[in-house]
Amino acid sequence: MTSRPRQQPPRTGSLTLPKRLTSIFSMLLPEESDLASPEKSSFAAFSTTERAVMMALHEVKARQSAVTETDHLWVQKVSFLFRRLLESIHPEEGPSSVGYIAYDLGPYSEEVEGALVALLKDKLIEMDDNKRFHLTIRGTQIAQELESSKPKASSALRSIVDVVELLTSNELILYVYATNPEWAKESKIKGILQSKGARFNLARKLYTAQKVSMERAAEVAGLPIKDFVSRL
Repeated sequence: MTSRPRQQPPRTGSLTLPKRLTSIFSMLLPEESDLASPEKSSFAAFSTTERAVMMALHEVKARQSAVTETDHLWVQKVSFLFRRLLESIHPEEGPSSVGYIAYDLGPYSEEVEGALVALLKDKLIEMDDNKRFHLTIRGTQIAQELESSKPKASSALRSIVDVVELLTSNELILYVYATNPEWAKESKIKGILQSKGARFNLARKLYTAQKVSMERAAEVAGLPIKDFVSRL
């Protein structure tokens, strides 16, 4: 993959949020007294992307069945889905705000890669021999503090991990493509969207496991709802 200059994370302190509808993004904004860390005096020391990555990896640890595919692709796609969720509430905080582009395997962000590098450097995450990311003890402590102080943001990430926890890497890519086809336009494997069998099998897997609604499952399958139901 061609190296690109690391993008600087967006400034968040000046956001003006609706009074009756608070963006999940704002739930991740730091409070000066939130973090009792000898290394860093506040959550402000971490970017929003770094905080979201730590919370997502901590949510993985809470699963009864292990989520093993927490590699670069997994972090990129989960972070993308989180940004898509933010976008539905606050359009300016969607994937493009952190530099997501349509790339070889779908949406990719240099800022997310930069967050991983920073967290590795700070010894808050580690990478195993299979290039999968895990929280360190200190990273786990900080993620727990984040979850306690930002419960709604934690809930949002939990809802995403709930959906993708059963998926292989290929299924995760297909899920992202099926629900966000415009982000597959530069993909080397965008042809998987034409595989009706693979899309239906993925949709059925998610629906029978009660991970998605019938409407969402039909979208993944690329079928009208009545046709999807008739094939179950």
